[in-house]
Amino acid sequence: MENVTEQNKEYRSQKTRRECPAAMEALKTGMVCCLLDEGLTFQWGNASFFSRIEYSKESFCRHFQNLQQYYATLTEELASIRQELTQALKEGRSDIEMSIRLPLGGGGYSWAHMYGTVQETTETGVPVLLAELTGVDALVAEKEAQERLYRQKLDYFHFMLDTYEGNVYVSDMETYELLYLNQHSCDVLGVPAVKAVGRKCYEVIQGRTSPCPFCTNS
Repeated sequence: MENVTEQNKEYRSQKTRRECPAAMEALKTGMVCCLLDEGLTFQWGNASFFSRIEYSKESFCRHFQNLQQYYATLTEELASIRQELTQALKEGRSDIEMSIRLPLGGGGYSWAHMYGTVQETTETGVPVLLAELTGVDALVAEKEAQERLYRQKLDYFHFMLDTYEGNVYVSDMETYELLYLNQHSCDVLGVPAVKAVGRKCYEVIQGRTSPCPFCTNS
């Protein structure tokens, strides 16, 4: 009975799927079409889409009937897509644009920029999401490299200040909150940085309850 049920599910799934239009099949960018139902039932994808996610068409369709199953390991990503669709429809728009992760057949994921359009259909009576996927892995890698370089420079800057035998502190000019103290300042004040950062500079350094009259902020 279980095998018959599974066969029926597969049969119904295949009946709802459509062939990728020839014009879409020839595109170099990934294209995918899904019903706007609860699970975002998969309708079709072009060759570039399957190549991008490292699945053959047959393997993808055998494993996944909808995007909910495809995103089983990245549920937060599917939630973001649904949120964007809900917001667009609420605002009376038929288009969405966002960067998303695509689970790969070999494990892991790749980044893509998605341009999606909601379209009405006559075949199923349910609107569909037609999405174009453009790879942005190089841009994401560049951004991550820039962030790593920034963190390295910041760590080196903190190292230089912490080894400097003088008092150094940074405070917010609007709120007077301490943002940073070097190690020498902490030693002089007798307080670790973790207990000083976030408190008022005039409180920690001068023992006052209000800004110092000689403050140079102005």
